[in-house]
Amino acid sequence: MIHDHIIGGVATLLLLAGCTEKKNHIIPWNYGEDVFVFIELIQIKDGEIIQGNYPPGPMIDAPSYFFDKEQRTLASKPIPFEIADSLKVVYGRYGALRGAAGGGATSRLFGVFRFPYEHENVMIMGVDQAGKAHLKYRDETLIIESHDEWIHTVTQRDTVATPQGPAIADFTTTIRIINHGVMDKGMIRTW
Repeated sequence: MIHDHIIGGVATLLLLAGCTEKKNHIIPWNYGEDVFVFIELIQIKDGEIIQGNYPPGPMIDAPSYFFDKEQRTLASKPIPFEIADSLKVVYGRYGALRGAAGGGATSRLFGVFRFPYEHENVMIMGVDQAGKAHLKYRDETLIIESHDEWIHTVTQRDTVATPQGPAIADFTTTIRIINHGVMDKGMIRTW
């Protein structure tokens, strides 16, 4: 019985240590209520047929936002979150298929009101006073300067059996995480 209490106490301490560790990596928000930081993940999958009659990939068509780098405006239809004083980051997810991988694009915006913020493989820990975005992609810790990006590319070969014989294609997936920097909330618009 005492043994069970000791094990339970140790497990509780380990759990609390893990929570403290996670909280220590959160970056406090050092900006006013009238600005936000736009962080965007762009994933492009390109397919190149190497041999045979590789079957075509899917078609997607659901883009819902557009970022104008020159005007520094972010337009969405609709804006899927409230543009409140507590909005800190707008996180954009954009995906596109090309070549043998398929065709078209899809995109969506998410409002981030507190850190850490997690969506699929990305965890946003915050943005520091210098404008650097602190985040994790899968198990990799990233610090991305304002107006800079992180790029990761993977290529895989796929072979499928078809009535005409084997078909081979190379698929290259490029993931870019871009810190577009601090923007005025007045630059978020509907289209």
